[in-house]
Amino acid sequence: MRFDDLVEAVAGQEAELDRLAREGVATVPSPEMIAFIVRFQRALRGWTKQMLALFANVSVSTVERIERADVVSYASLDQLAVALEYESGAFTAPRVPKRKGDSITLLNEQAAYYQDKVEVEVRPLRTPFKTTLAERAGK
Repeated sequence: MRFDDLVEAVAGQEAELDRLAREGVATVPSPEMIAFIVRFQRALRGWTKQMLALFANVSVSTVERIERADVVSYASLDQLAVALEYESGAFTAPRVPKRKGDSITLLNEQAAYYQDKVEVEVRPLRTPFKTTLAERAGK
């Protein structure tokens, strides 16, 4: 699923999520919402799919399926959540959705954290097997 399609799908859920938030009804995030969050967070960090897969200890194809809003195991979603610095269960446990304004504020705060960051060239980290982490991730 293209990112524009994800944005449209998430925007289409806005009224329902707002209703659930007002009524205090807990729900599990939709696959489209999870895909949007994962892509957004990966882009903020400047991570490739291979890097996220390595940090989450899942396959690259699992990251690709999540980003397409396909169904994957709860265990894979939990590992990805932790790699993105969310709590385990962030993508799998029912919770009351945030109101639209609260969600936008949170996304802006997360993006602001990376705004003034400067990329620094570093020497590749070598493992005891004489390969770099990037080579092990398949980059």
